[in-house]
Amino acid sequence: SLIIFAVTFLGLSYMLIREIFPHGKKERIIAFLLFTTSNAFPKWNLSYYDFWFNMGIPFNRLGGVPHHLIARSVIVLSILLFVWFARRRKWIFLVGLSLSGFILGSIDPVQWGIVVGVLLVSHFFGRSNFLPLLFFFLGGLPIVLYLRNLFALPPYSQLAAWEATQQLHPGIVPFILGNGPVMVLAILGIFFFIRKMTLIRLLAVVFTILTIILYFSPLPEILKVVNVRFLPAVTTLFLACMATEAISAIRSRWGSILF
Repeated sequence: SLIIFAVTFLGLSYMLIREIFPHGKKERIIAFLLFTTSNAFPKWNLSYYDFWFNMGIPFNRLGGVPHHLIARSVIVLSILLFVWFARRRKWIFLVGLSLSGFILGSIDPVQWGIVVGVLLVSHFFGRSNFLPLLFFFLGGLPIVLYLRNLFALPPYSQLAAWEATQQLHPGIVPFILGNGPVMVLAILGIFFFIRKMTLIRLLAVVFTILTIILYFSPLPEILKVVNVRFLPAVTTLFLACMATEAISAIRSRWGSILF
């Protein structure tokens, strides 16, 4: 089952990359390779800069337990459905968003909330239709409220209390080192990325910035949930796309010298 869910996640991820680079086959391949193979920076003792649940490690973002891979796939699918509805307003996309909201809310209410926030911000800045956000929100809201009430009762409340104490604070530099070269390239590439702004790129930028800010913010402690929930593997997918723009800019400017 892990193989099936991993292949599904990778397939949807490539579809998302294709939306970001609709006319650049080379860019799609580079972004996909960066996403699937990028690793943390190495240490002198042949190990890697790492921390708990670090999405900079390929085995963490492409593996794990089935429900993690399902959640990642649903996040990518939700973003795709949002973009597809903006392009072709078909009701089937709204049904898909409602189901996606329910599934993601069932697996990880925090990441459901992140997607709601990303779609909301993108709705205002991108002037997109409000219906996709509404269907996704209403699809997940009942199960999220149910789980909230469930985890307020024992024995589930004990698990919630344990999670509240598991905050991770790696620091900015260890965080960059743990995410590896793709993070450094993405910091450079985001400026080239936003110059070709489309709805899918707006979603990518909002998602990336929002998840990283929330990861380092005091909000997880206030909500009493572990902060690693606020940084899904999809953030690394978007970092890979931004890093690809940096590589393309380097090739365009200094390609004849370097190559």
